[in-house]
Amino acid sequence: MNIRSIFSRAPLSNAPPPPRAAGERPNLSMRLVMALLVGLGVTILVITNQMLTDRFTETTRNKAVLRLALYSGNILGDLQRTSVVPLLLASDPSLTSALIDGIFTATTRRLISVRREINVASIYLLDINGRVVGATNRNILGANFRERPSFVNALRSNETVFDTSTLAGGGVEFTYSRKLVQDGRSLGVIVVAADLSRHERSWAELQDTILVTDSEGKVILSSNRRWRGKAVDASLSSSDGAGAIARVLARASEWAQDPPDAYLSGEAVMRT
Repeated sequence: MNIRSIFSRAPLSNAPPPPRAAGERPNLSMRLVMALLVGLGVTILVITNQMLTDRFTETTRNKAVLRLALYSGNILGDLQRTSVVPLLLASDPSLTSALIDGIFTATTRRLISVRREINVASIYLLDINGRVVGATNRNILGANFRERPSFVNALRSNETVFDTSTLAGGGVEFTYSRKLVQDGRSLGVIVVAADLSRHERSWAELQDTILVTDSEGKVILSSNRRWRGKAVDASLSSSDGAGAIARVLARASEWAQDPPDAYLSGEAVMRT
């Protein structure tokens, strides 16, 4: 076979080559446009997500600050209202006469009547030896409280004194006490306990986890009563996830904060 003749027989033409199949050669400009659109979309998504997260975090914190002011205001209101009661009762002539005469048949009825009017936890009257001679809780009549700070500190002061006492059930009693005086002679002490446990009962169904501590950082009131008596750090590191804690953790999982204020059961939460 003549190789040259084969080449010489090849068609000679200026016609363009046949078109390639669609997509065989991607359009570079289209790829660039698509890449830019994807990049722009991702950038907008990231910026929008950050803005919404920051706004949600700020809104949540502002609401928490307002609720904190409400919770603390309610507690302070109860304490302030209770603090004036011992001053009024210390000048009650029926109580003074009972301590002088040693006749207390009407004392308990008088204290129960006062408690109904002012809505405090309890009221009790101690004689000069610390014996309970009148009380809204009749079960403590005759008991001796001369070792309690509310009695000892009241006798040492001419003002109303505030004290806390740990109860047998683990709760804390918040009391205001004042001594009764007649002609310069101390007759006894009137003790009024504020009803702060009602706040714990109302907190139990809230989405917030609430702690109230004393000056040493020990929990004295909480939406989770198992935290009473513990330090704040020990309470936060507790693995107990029941009740209000579970609800606040569920809420906390809906947003992220970097870094978090605190952790509850390993979950990041806001702390106000």
